Amino acid sequence: MVEIDNTTGVVNANAATFPILATVDMTVAYLNLGPCAMLPPHYHPRRFPFLLHLLLVRTDQSYVGATNLVVAIEGSTTTYMVEENSARTITTTLTPGKMTIFPTASLHSMQNNRKSSAHFRSFQTSTNIAYLSLHQLHPDLDSQLR
Repeated sequence: MVEIDNTTGVVNANAATFPILATVDMTVAYLNLGPCAMLPPHYHPRRFPFLLHLLLVRTDQSYVGATNLVVAIEGSTTTYMVEENSARTITTTLTPGKMTIFPTASLHSMQNNRKSSAHFRSFQTSTNIAYLSLHQLHPDLDSQLR
């Protein structure tokens, strides 16, 4: 059993932590966004570029992008998604029982709207998921935003 507190965090069940998931090529995650917290903008690329693989991941595993289905369990959260071709930004408010889908390679983020934690389940269509945040791609972003 995993203990979850009110801080922001993600607990993954994938082929490494729950081997049966390798047979269905899925990752299931429990997401907790603390009060007023934000999941930073990130995306799951279609293919993990080899150079970034060497610089950021440093592993022999092969990583791929994944479609991500997120179901709200508790709280109210605003999700933001930019389509892969940057055609438009889609904003959705998730409340308990509602679901959103982040397609592979879409830039997405989540913001907790309340002063209490928000909880989710995430279902991703791969056991080895590539993850790139804007901060990994642009480390000087913080200084530019100040």
